[in-house]
Amino acid sequence: MIDRRYQLVIQRIIQSLTIIRHFTIFAILALSVCSLIGLGTLFGSSSKASNDNSYKYYTSIEIKNGDTLWNIASEYITKEYASLQEYVTEVKCLNGMQGDSIRSGQFLIIPYYSSELK
Repeated sequence: MIDRRYQLVIQRIIQSLTIIRHFTIFAILALSVCSLIGLGTLFGSSSKASNDNSYKYYTSIEIKNGDTLWNIASEYITKEYASLQEYVTEVKCLNGMQGDSIRSGQFLIIPYYSSELK
């Protein structure tokens, strides 16, 4: 009877250790993948801006009557952006905007690239 209880306890301990070992291996693998992705992002992927010796800058513009966010974006977008939508999304993020509406007299921060180091 006592031997059977010890066997059950030992089996549960072994099961627990196996689960812990699997979790540890999974955690190490997950951290390794995250680290590799982080290092790849930090060192491996260069933006088009750095390859073309372009530098990113920001300017503030005043909205005039008849201006729309999309018209302004099409005027200031540069080749570093994949699409007009990407550029508009960045402008909205920079200015804390939820929607596309702007009004005359408002100021917007606009990103742009230049090959000139300022």
